[in-house]
Amino acid sequence: MYMDRTTVYATIIAFVILIIPFWRMSEKLGYPGFLGLLGAFPLINVLYFYLIGFVKAPVELEMDRYRSKFGELPEETSPDEMKNATVCLSCGYLIDHGEKSCPSCGWTYDKA
Repeated sequence: MYMDRTTVYATIIAFVILIIPFWRMSEKLGYPGFLGLLGAFPLINVLYFYLIGFVKAPVELEMDRYRSKFGELPEETSPDEMKNATVCLSCGYLIDHGEKSCPSCGWTYDKA
């Protein structure tokens, strides 16, 4: 079977254009980037999507560890609330102006 140069070049370009997003997607989820190479091969790329869709990514596992250690992420606050609050140096929770300790982790804040 003979392929002319145009077909070979088009195949290489399509391969590269297809691999770059799969590579970046793998890295953003915390997997090794080379796992994105699975996206270039028909039927194997379906396994790649199942891996991404149903297996906990390293990023998700890290967030679970964070939540088990510090609890849920603090909700976003308005700039006005930030003016009257102190940030806990231990967990990052916003401590209201009158409180002496962090309601999230119990760290005590004592102004000198």
